[in-house]
Amino acid sequence: MNIVVVDRGKKMNKLQIIRCPNCGDLAERSHCTQSRIRRTSCGSCDYLLIQCLDTARVIEAYAPGITADFSASRLKMSATAHKQHQLLNRENTLR
Repeated sequence: MNIVVVDRGKKMNKLQIIRCPNCGDLAERSHCTQSRIRRTSCGSCDYLLIQCLDTARVIEAYAPGITADFSASRLKMSATAHKQHQLLNRENTLR
């Protein structure tokens, strides 16, 4: 669909208009290269998925109408934990 690239100095964001994986309506997917985060959100059904761009690990997720067999606490990662995750990933890449 549509892709818009926004350059804010060292911060590069790419915004895509996609179909929501939850309800099928139009949703936004943004990629932030500085923080290495991908965020997918839908204003129609309140769907939210935030992932690490390097590993695709889920940092935070919320999808109304979709149930999970495990607790939501396993889906969330604090900002500090994400930074530690990024550092470990970089160290493993350099080895």
